[in-house]
Amino acid sequence: YGAEVSTYARPVRSRIAEGGDRYTAGDERSIEVTVEARRCADVMSGEPFALTVTVIAAGDTLRGCGRRLSGGGGAR
Repeated sequence: YGAEVSTYARPVRSRIAEGGDRYTAGDERSIEVTVEARRCADVMSGEPFALTVTVIAAGDTLRGCGRRLSGGGGAR
């Protein structure tokens, strides 16, 4: 919940077949974020989201839900 912050190089975006995008960045450390246009429900609250998000960093794989952010030129 914001207690730990990590900074990475500017990501490279690529399209994926599942109707989404993949963002990868890496210098000394690497990160891969996949955003799919697939509905998702938060496991704790049950709140529905339009996107499924997977983050792979530091040997960990995190899966969750997301939504488009307002403004920011279409950032997710």
